[in-house]
Amino acid sequence: GWALVGSMENSDVQKVDAVIKKLLETEVERSPTHGVLTSEEIWWLCFEARDVLMSQPTLLELRAPIKICGDIRGKFDDLRRLFRYAGFPRHANYLFLGNYTMCGNKEEEKKTDASIEAMCLLLAYKVRYPEKLFMLRGKYDCVHISRVWGFYDECRAKYNPRLWRTFCEVFNWLPIAAVVSDKIFCVHGGLSPEHTSMEQIRRIERPIEIPESGILCDLLWNELDEESDGWGQPEVSCTPLSFGADIVSNFCQSFDFDFVCRASCIIGGGYEFFFLAVGSLVCSRRQIIWMRMRVRS
Repeated sequence: GWALVGSMENSDVQKVDAVIKKLLETEVERSPTHGVLTSEEIWWLCFEARDVLMSQPTLLELRAPIKICGDIRGKFDDLRRLFRYAGFPRHANYLFLGNYTMCGNKEEEKKTDASIEAMCLLLAYKVRYPEKLFMLRGKYDCVHISRVWGFYDECRAKYNPRLWRTFCEVFNWLPIAAVVSDKIFCVHGGLSPEHTSMEQIRRIERPIEIPESGILCDLLWNELDEESDGWGQPEVSCTPLSFGADIVSNFCQSFDFDFVCRASCIIGGGYEFFFLAVGSLVCSRRQIIWMRMRVRS
């Protein structure tokens, strides 16, 4: 367990509810210089969300049923559609696996993405329902990637660069992994050859930038390899390591997990099981699919 955030003041409840209402009901203008919320609302939201994240552990221990979702990548309309279809956080539990903002410099994507609004909606629900919506960190949720691949530009155009830095401070407090009902290991990227104990994740001190190597880097960046066993080095990829079916099987046996749930890949059908009985559930960003995870205790 973890220390709970104190009950919100009525004024704060009204404030975050107003932010949620504005984000759900306002049509996002596809303007490079227009945002839905005021900068004051966003700063307040980021500070409140940071306080909630600080009160919760680096390794989350959650219970089913819960809906697990892959990359959002600035698809604000898809995110709102997901909540309308699968239930709003007031009535449903969610775990998001990272990569919340736009990643790319294509002009056509910049016109349709609303990373600030997507991130703010998730943070607002996190503040309002801290024990019902959870957000893990993705490999793009950091200073270096978001600075180069679009999110900084969106913040600078709609507000100012200082707001981007405030979001990055929130990124640095996001938890790294989650275990659902003691049987499902959830992480953005993959497994690590350095990972021998869950205590290693619990001991990761936040706030933290994503390092270039080590267990944190591996958990956020490593990719599965359907064709090979063991650990490998991808030939054309910035991924540190790849891992095969035997790695997943050994990992699940060591920790008594049923399977590993990860994001980071685009899957045509929305999600896919690999490696048969012991595998990894891969969630797509383009077709945000949810599953109700029902696991025996």
